[in-house]
Order: sequence, then C-alpha cells, then structure tokens
Amino acid sequence: MAKETLWEHWTKTSKECKLSEPSIKNMLGLKTGQHLTIDVLDYRDQDYTILAVEEHCREIGSENFYVNEYILSLDSNNLKLRVDSDFSTTKICHLHRIYDQFAFNEEFLQVINDAMESSFNLDEEGVQFLPGELKKPAYVQITDDKWNKARMNVWTFKRIAKDEAGQGFVETLIIEQDDDTGWFELWRGIEISSDRIFAV
Repeated sequence: MAKETLWEHWTKTSKECKLSEPSIKNMLGLKTGQHLTIDVLDYRDQDYTILAVEEHCREIGSENFYVNEYILSLDSNNLKLRVDSDFSTTKICHLHRIYDQFAFNEEFLQVINDAMESSFNLDEEGVQFLPGELKKPAYVQITDDKWNKARMNVWTFKRIAKDEAGQGFVETLIIEQDDDTGWFELWRGIEISSDRIFAV
C-alpha cells in the first residue's frame, strides 16, 4: 500500500459539526450589507461594508464550539472580523488583513505543523508567533448567512507586539487551508473589543 501524503492524512481526520438550519449564530447581530466604522488606529475614518456573515463550527470531543466571522470590504481589500466569545456584552474580536495566499504546498504544510510544537516565523520580518492551545489544526465547518457551506483547516498563532508608544498588544496569525482545494491563506491581525465597532 502506498504511503499516505500529509494532505491525505489531514483530510481523512475530518469531523462534522451538527448544525441546525435555517439560522446561524450571529454574536454581534450584524447583517450583510450593513456599514461599519472601527475605532482603532489604522482603521479609523473608513466605511466598511459587510459582505457576508459566517458561522465557524469545530467539534472537540462531543461538543461544538463556534466563532463568527464578518467579511468586510473596503474598496478592493477584504478584512475579517472574528468574534471568539459569546459570554458577555463586550466581546473579544480579532481584526485580520490578508498577509499571503498560495496553492497547496506540502512542504509548507509540514512547516506549520512543526511550528505547532515550537513557533512560526515570518522570516522576512524576523517576527515569531507562538502556537495557541491546540497543537494541531482545528477542522472547521463554515456556514454563511446564505447557507453556503465550506470546510477548512485552521492554525492559530499569537505574539505580544508593541505599538509606537511601546505599549504591548496581542497580534494574531491565522493560517487557513481550504479542505477541498488545499489553498492556503495567511491572515494577520489584532485583538480589539467589540465596543470599538459601530454600525453606521
């Protein structure tokens, strides 16, 4: 029997989230077509349009865990606003810009899986991100507000960075791999509070 590739190994371990139609979770109560402003340095004085609302579900043990992603558009540049918690009025969000994207590469897959045991380095910038609590990719099932579905593998990394004033803040790196095509996207962003987000 031929030895399985890393791609075959990761795709065979998929799990299904048990989702119930026709509604999805929407932690910020925002809708496609709405406009937002974000009161955070580098994002102020811009009018963002919500292109889609997505529910991301992953199964750990016998439980489903959810996050929301709001896909935002500004001119030709898309952002992702990820909401991780639904436990309080003020929620922790992650605002991400696309950093890089490319087709499936088995060597890169090995690099990020190895990085889950150590760190992921953006060599051209000398920046080092540490892995989150999970030491393997999260297998995520995505459902948007038009009930389109997709699946992806997600790796999460974080670091403490400093702004121009020397104040520390959490910077995140999310690596996503489309489960059907193997396409990689690297999203780099910051943690913000939901009370910095305003519907216009």
